[in-house]
Amino acid sequence: MSGLEAAYKILSESGKQMNARQICEMALDLGYWEPQGSTPEATISSAIIIEMRKKGAASRFERVGRGLFAIKK
Repeated sequence: MSGLEAAYKILSESGKQMNARQICEMALDLGYWEPQGSTPEATISSAIIIEMRKKGAASRFERVGRGLFAIKK
């Protein structure tokens, strides 16, 4: 599973707002994602932001505060 898909799954299952560090820790703990780089938190954050920019209103994610992401309702 990609980091982006892992982030979506974690945010969906938890129903909470989370920052990239929290998402990354859960993804690793639950075995949803195996990062390849040395900055997995930045990878998750970037992937979410890129989806939001590319898809706009159709994105699955939303920024709900400084560094906080959630699933769109």
